[in-house]
Amino acid sequence: MLTDRIIQSLLDNDFYNFTMGQLIWQHFATVDVSYRFINRTRGGADLATLVDPHEFDSQVQAVRKLRFGNQELAYLRTLGIFDEGYLAYLRNLELPVVTLNVRDGELGIDYHGPWAAAILWETPLLAIVNELAARTLGSGREAQIEAEARRRFEAKLVTLKASPDVKFVEFGTRRRASFAHQRWVLQRLAAEVPAQLLGTSNVELARQTGLTPMGTMAHQLFMVTTALEAAAGSDHPIATSQAKVLDLFEAEYGGVRGGKLLTFLPDTFGTETSLALLEPSRAARWAGFRQDSGDPFEVGERLITYWEQGGIDPQAQSLMFSDGLDLDLMKRLAARFGNRTNVAFGWGTNLTNDTPVPPLSIVIKPVAANGYAVAKLSDNLAKATGEAATIASLKQEAGYHVTFRMATVY
Repeated sequence: MLTDRIIQSLLDNDFYNFTMGQLIWQHFATVDVSYRFINRTRGGADLATLVDPHEFDSQVQAVRKLRFGNQELAYLRTLGIFDEGYLAYLRNLELPVVTLNVRDGELGIDYHGPWAAAILWETPLLAIVNELAARTLGSGREAQIEAEARRRFEAKLVTLKASPDVKFVEFGTRRRASFAHQRWVLQRLAAEVPAQLLGTSNVELARQTGLTPMGTMAHQLFMVTTALEAAAGSDHPIATSQAKVLDLFEAEYGGVRGGKLLTFLPDTFGTETSLALLEPSRAARWAGFRQDSGDPFEVGERLITYWEQGGIDPQAQSLMFSDGLDLDLMKRLAARFGNRTNVAFGWGTNLTNDTPVPPLSIVIKPVAANGYAVAKLSDNLAKATGEAATIASLKQEAGYHVTFRMATVY
């Protein structure tokens, strides 16, 4: 019953899934990872009704038939980041089977497979769910919704032009209104505020527009490797995993793009835990941090304090904020930190899905690695994922306690 294909290229994906994917293909090729869809939308959203299962299956099967073509692989080659072995692996890649069901009235989506392949499903699946739900909610009002979405964007553009210190990467693929709207937004940004638009996380749109594809790492690198260390009997799986991931990432990407891919995401098991394990000598070699949970003002202050206490000049580092951003928050964060470090933003849902149809808050997270339970804590336990026993075990090892608030009240 496919009306039109939501995902038309396997490059219609977040760039960090490829940077992580290459690392995983090289070092964790035999690891089988299971993933699960999670709906975190406040007040709930009846996705089991909004997403037609037959249409969803048709969209998924269309993606599974896609392959990386010569032009797509040639584009990845021009980036100077991916080796020929990984590109050859991508050429023959088929994404794993996806299972959709309804559990207790909630939409359930599950899949598993070799980690390097399965990692490429997350962003396309979330985009499919978002767009199918938006089509249902906006049926019969498409023209009015698009007109209002463009009006809201143009108002943002006026504010952006008056706020030249707000520099950002477009991070909106996974929760966009549609590919067409995302592309229109990017084209307008590139034309109107080119000095502020640093790039896009969407590889296909980077290829089409000439923008820089940007992204580094996500929580699952630490989640899965910590589970593997625990399964292997490590006494300190979080610490061992963090050191291993950072070693591998630095060895692989420290020599490309001037080391700018070395941006550490520290909140998987709590930022305080990660900073306690992070040697200042390593932090000095890395480009900076990305904040993705907790109160951004508090976390930002803590990260600057870490640099200062380690004898690292914060103005030689970068700090990217990427959690629940809108323009007002970005302006306040730029005012607080912009003259103390190099501030940038990963701007997502509010940029590419600000329409009369309320956006969803949905994620896909790994839940098992080689059959061993996987979990995440973050700086906001509302974002924790995994089984209760696994979360409790990780909290105990981390000495975890919530030190950062969720709300931004400044």
